[in-house]
Parts: sequence; C-alpha cells; structure tokens
Amino acid sequence: MVDLSVLYEISTLPFGPSQEEVAQEAMRRAVRLFGLRRFALFLGAGKGCKLAVFHGFKNSREIKGAIKQRSPNQFHFRLGEGGELGKLFMEKVGAIHERERQVYTIFARQLERVLAAVKANEQYRRALQELKESEARFRALVEQSLVGIYIDSMDRFLYVNEAVCKIFGYRPEELMGRISPLELVHPEDRPMVEEKMRKRLQGEIEYARFVFRGLRKDGSVIFCEVFGRVTELQGQRVIIGTVVDITERRKVYEALKESEKKYRELTEEIHDVIYAVDEKGVITYISPAVERIGGWSPEELVGRPFTDLVLQEERKALEEAFLRTAQEPLHQNESRAFTRSGDIRWVQVVSRPIVEGGRIVGRRGVLRDVTERKRLEDALRRSFMGTAEAFAKLIEERDPYTSGHSLEVARLAVAIGREMGFTEKELTGLYFSGLLHDIGKIAVPIEILLKPGPLTELERALIRRHPEAGYEVLKGVEFPWPVALATLQHHERMDGSGYPQGLKGKEIIREARILAVADVIDAMTHHRPYRPARPLEEALEEITRHKGLKYDPDVVDACVKSLTRRSFKFRK
Repeated sequence: MVDLSVLYEISTLPFGPSQEEVAQEAMRRAVRLFGLRRFALFLGAGKGCKLAVFHGFKNSREIKGAIKQRSPNQFHFRLGEGGELGKLFMEKVGAIHERERQVYTIFARQLERVLAAVKANEQYRRALQELKESEARFRALVEQSLVGIYIDSMDRFLYVNEAVCKIFGYRPEELMGRISPLELVHPEDRPMVEEKMRKRLQGEIEYARFVFRGLRKDGSVIFCEVFGRVTELQGQRVIIGTVVDITERRKVYEALKESEKKYRELTEEIHDVIYAVDEKGVITYISPAVERIGGWSPEELVGRPFTDLVLQEERKALEEAFLRTAQEPLHQNESRAFTRSGDIRWVQVVSRPIVEGGRIVGRRGVLRDVTERKRLEDALRRSFMGTAEAFAKLIEERDPYTSGHSLEVARLAVAIGREMGFTEKELTGLYFSGLLHDIGKIAVPIEILLKPGPLTELERALIRRHPEAGYEVLKGVEFPWPVALATLQHHERMDGSGYPQGLKGKEIIREARILAVADVIDAMTHHRPYRPARPLEEALEEITRHKGLKYDPDVVDACVKSLTRRSFKFRK
C-alpha cells in the first residue's frame, strides 16, 4: 500500500503554468515521499542550464561537489533526450536499493513528461503572441499604405484598405462583401477586366498588370493601374493586389501628347530659328524667327558669340563641346538660354558643319524652343518616379527586414554611375532600375522572405527565380532604359557564377553590373533575419576581394571612391 500511495503521488504531479513552479512542487513531493537528504533540479541544457530548486545544500558549489561524487546513495537522471529539459539529482542518507531506484526512475519519467508538456505550452503561447504582434504590425502597414491594397473574388471584395476607399470614394463597409469589383469598372472596360480576373481565378495565368477606367461613387471616371496575383485563402482562390489612381499621371501624359501634336502643327506653319556661326562660335547669321522665341532682333545678335545667350554656368561646357564636335556631321544638344527680357528658355539645337574649299569654317543649324516639352517631361518623370518608389515600398512592406533596400540600391547605383561618367539620362535609368530590381520578389512567398534559418533547396530555387519574375513584369513596360534587362541580370557575376543565366563579363549589361555591387553593399550593411548587419569596411573588403572575379573592376573602384570619400551616405 505504501508503494501504491507513492506511485499515486508521483503520477499526479500537476501541470503548472511554468517549469519553475513544476520544479518547486516536484521538490516538495520528492523530499516528503522519499525522505531525501538532498535534492537539486536543473532546467535547460548546455550553457542555458540553470539551477531551479534545491534542498539540503548551502550553495551551488556544494551541489556541484556532491554531483561529482557518484555515490551509491545518489540518483542522477537526465531529463529529456540528451538532457535537453534538465538534470535531476537526489540523495538519501543510506544506499539506494534497486526497488527504490525503480520508483525514483518512475518519478523522474513523470517529471520529464510534465516539464516537456509545460515547455511545449510555453512555446505555443509565445508563438501565438508573436503571431498576433506580427499580424498587427502587418495590418498597420497595409492600412497606412498610400497604395490601394485589396483581396477579392469574382463577385465581392473580401478586404480593402483605406487607400482603396479613398480612390473610389466609398467607406470600407460599403465595399467589403456588398459591391462587386466589376461595379467599380467603366462599362466599356468591364469585359476586359472580367476576363483577366477569370483567367487568374481559373489558374490560366498567375498574375496580371493592366490599366482600366474606374467609376467613383460620385460617378466620376478615373484611370487606375492594377497589379494582382491569385492566391489561396481559407480554401478559396482569391486575387490579392494593388491599385493606384493614375488619373493625374494620365492627364500629364495626354497633355504631353497634345502639346507635341500642337508643336508639330506649329513647326509646319512657322519656321524654326535658322542660324550660322564661324569656327570661333561667333554668330554670322540668324533668322527673324529669333524675335518670336527670344525677343532679340537679328541685328542685335550677329557678331556676338553664341555663348552670350547661354546661362553662365553652362557656357564653359558648351564651348568645350563646340570645339570637340566641330567636325561631327550632325550634332544635337539642349541647353538653357535667356531671352532679351531675361527669361530662361530651354532650346534644342541641331547643327551641321559649314565646309568651304574643303575646310570647315563654321556650323549651320536649327534652333527650337522646347521649354514646354521639358516642363511636361519633368512633370511626367516625377509622377512616374513617385509611382515606382511607392510600388517599391509596397513590395518591401512584405519584408520589414529589407525596408528601404530598393531605394538605397538606387541611390548608390546613381552615385557609382556618376563616378563612372554616366549622363543624366543614363543616371535616371539607373535610378529606376535600382528601385525596381527586386520587384520579382512579389512572386516569392512571404514565409520564405522572412525565414530566419537556412533555406531548403526548393526555397533557394524560389528566391533565385525573382530576377526572371521581375523581368516578366517589366519587359512589357516601354522604358527608355534597359530596366527589365538590368532586373533580370542583377544577380549575374563576371565569372559566370551568378544566376539565372550564368552570364559572363561583357555579356552582362553595364547597369546590371552596377546593381550587382550596389545590391551586395546595401544587403551586407543592413540587418537580415538570418544574420546581423556587417560594417561598411567589411562590405568594401568583400567586393574588393572579388574585384575582376565576380564584380566589374571599374564598378568596384567607383563604388569604393563614392563610399570612402563620403560623397554618398546611406539614409537608413
């Protein structure tokens, strides 16, 4: 009966809210049931192993000394596989008999089961809390996004953020579950939008990007750009995506087209300014049309250097260009000139050499006022750049560890390009390429992007697909720069060790070679789930060590100059 009562006490060792409370109760029962002289219980394994409770000892040093003795009156037991849960030590006054040792073992096994259950419960609670916090953070990011984010099926919205509501003029409760997405589409565009939705939901295509005319609650028509992909939600195929109101951008685009049309009509009816200069750049002839553009009479300008009409800060560069291009059969440039009243105008000049007796004696050309076109181009560029930056931020909101990465890569790429002598137009292309180089990561599952540990082969393969996915998204956009190709090749390496095509050397375009270096520098110097940020010096050492092997030598030199001279600084 005594054995049975002891066994009952052992088997009813209760589950506590924490391992420490279980340890306290285990000590009380063991001392009372077994008449122990001394008792010690450690929780955890390795360096994390800590003394939880003890009885009959003065301090931890005394406990360690007793454990080393290994006497017949002692009982030692590793809790959990390999002692992962902890270690149990019990000691009697006399020797421990075999039957007693069996009972001690039953007690230890029950303690092991209880500790394992409590540990699992603690881990579950922590994981649940972390999940709730992560969900709250993600919801806050989505709700505060300036880009519309939605989840829909063919017949209803399952979720819309505040930006979607502002775009179409509805309250959230008016959209979710009540209005079909097609009701927000202009009747003439509905067949097209419905077909794209059907193809995604039926698995014919994975994602789509298109522009349609939308209908606001007040009946006004807006232009919307949508990007969406199909996914599974609670066993149902749905579309998750983004929507941006591009009405203003569209107006600027239409205004630009209309302005160009009017400009063509104007030039057909009115002649541009015709001029001639000698080999020193002195004006020898200029047509009366100059009075319309600049307010000058031809008589006021003949005999003056053409640089007198150009802004002071641009004169030296134009003088050097004039001498350098004197023998070019056709030369074109744009610069800022001032009128007789002091206004600044953008002019485009196209010229050819004047040849007399086999010798070049000057240049003759056409001058055109392009001020309005430059203004509209600048407005369109700013609108397009804002859209690209907003889209880059939206993609990075899926992965908080890479927040700001695309913008920093774009900025560093421009700094490298400027060091290498790129033109302003080429630098603008570099900036857009940097902003959009990781757009393909929208096709990578978020759990892979946020995974803190090593990736599986399949997960690595999915990650390595993002340059191709980005290229598929961008190849249909008519950029004036090779943005899509730079996105496809930014993980290629000079020695052919990169991906996805294993290109080598000059097979990789210049822009991609610059992005490769900028991408590595920013990635290494900022925190990632699987490693801490590394010092800038270590990042520079990495690209320098692989200079000429993985990375273009000229790009590496330009990058090092930009960063060591502090002409470029990271904003993050």
